[in-house]
Amino acid sequence: MSFVVKKMCYLDGRGDGKPSLAHAKHHEDYEIADAVAAVCGGRVVEVIDQKDRKVVRTKIEPKKKKASKANQAWMRKD
Repeated sequence: MSFVVKKMCYLDGRGDGKPSLAHAKHHEDYEIADAVAAVCGGRVVEVIDQKDRKVVRTKIEPKKKKASKANQAWMRKD
């Protein structure tokens, strides 16, 4: 898990504001992120990384389709 500092936007490594979380500076320790947030007046946001996320797959059953008639077959009278 990693942490980023958010003031009005996410802060990168140089202290510049970035609109995207992908460009933000990720801190591994909460204490370091909290210290940076205290200096700049921001707050600490916890980020869930791909390696921390558990992927749950569910089995999706296909829907049964009704047998459809050929085009205009319903109009013919046999």
